[in-house]
Amino acid sequence: MRIAAPIGFGGMLAQALAPLQKYPKLSLCLLVDDAVVNLIDERIDIALRVGNLPDSSLVARKLGSMSAQLCAAPAYLNEHGWPQHPQDLEQHVWLGGASTRYLQLSGPDKANIEMKLPVRIRATQVTALHALCVAGWGISIAVSEDDHQALANGSLVAVLPDWKLPDLVMHAITPRRDEQPAKVRHALALLAEHVARYAM
Repeated sequence: MRIAAPIGFGGMLAQALAPLQKYPKLSLCLLVDDAVVNLIDERIDIALRVGNLPDSSLVARKLGSMSAQLCAAPAYLNEHGWPQHPQDLEQHVWLGGASTRYLQLSGPDKANIEMKLPVRIRATQVTALHALCVAGWGISIAVSEDDHQALANGSLVAVLPDWKLPDLVMHAITPRRDEQPAKVRHALALLAEHVARYAM
């Protein structure tokens, strides 16, 4: 069985699919890459995708939602100041992905703000963004397990915690088949259970 996922979710796959170890005849190949792979060309059984999905002939199953949080290293904020309002973010160094352009925030009293992000430093992988953020290069959006673990242990801290970003929806994408193989159905159930239990 071949499963593709973004780099930041390799650890989640290892945890979610651990029960598959009791099937010695099942071989598993994990393709962990932030690039979007072609399921048909790469013979992928399941691909994890986060965010909006383009129209496709593939089958999408919603696994759950993950929270996103503005974050930065304490050292960066101590040097550059702690934002008190979204407008303050314009004065800070932004770390973003290749497609990061806008920021939507919902705050107290149902206030909604959409602002263009002046991203100064971009990275094509969430692991690189995580490393840059922890090293104190600027403010980023926590989305990966590494980010959320860093928030838990204090390596990163929440920025504007009263202002919320839209949740990120995680889907499992599969090729369209008359009936999914039993191994795929089982893996999908394990992934859905894990996301529901440990949604970040």
